[in-house]
Amino acid sequence: FFGFVLATMMSLVSTHVILHVHRKVHYHSNSDSSAIEEAESAGMKARGGLGSTFMVVAGLAGLFSIVFYVVGCVVDTFQITNTRGDVSFSVDYSVASVGMALPESQVDPNDVGTRFIQVMWFFLCIVMPLWCTLLFGI
Repeated sequence: FFGFVLATMMSLVSTHVILHVHRKVHYHSNSDSSAIEEAESAGMKARGGLGSTFMVVAGLAGLFSIVFYVVGCVVDTFQITNTRGDVSFSVDYSVASVGMALPESQVDPNDVGTRFIQVMWFFLCIVMPLWCTLLFGI
C-alpha cells in the first residue's frame, strides 16, 4: 500500500512539472518581449477569447461541483450487510465515515502506519479532488 501511495504522489508531482514546462514553452516561447508582456497582462481569458458569461457559468459550475462533491463525501453511499449465523445486520458508509472508521479496524488504532493510512485516505479522497477542481478553475 505504501508503495502505491508513493507512486501516486510521484505521478502527481511529475504531472505538475510537465504542465509547468508545457506552459512555459507554450506561453513564453515568443521572443518578442512586448508580445509576452501583453499576453501576461491580458491573462488566460483574453488569450482564449472567453466571454464574461462563459466565465460566470464556468465559475458557478465549479462551485456547484465542489458543493456536490463535499455532500457526496458525507452522505452514506453504500451499504455492507454482515451475516453471522442467523444474525444479519447492515452498516451504511460514506467516504468520510470509512476514513473515520479506519483506526477501528486495526489492533492498535494509534499506530503511526494506521494514522498515515487515515491521513492519506482523506488527502487522496477528499482534499486532492477539491484541490484539482480549484486549480483547474483558475
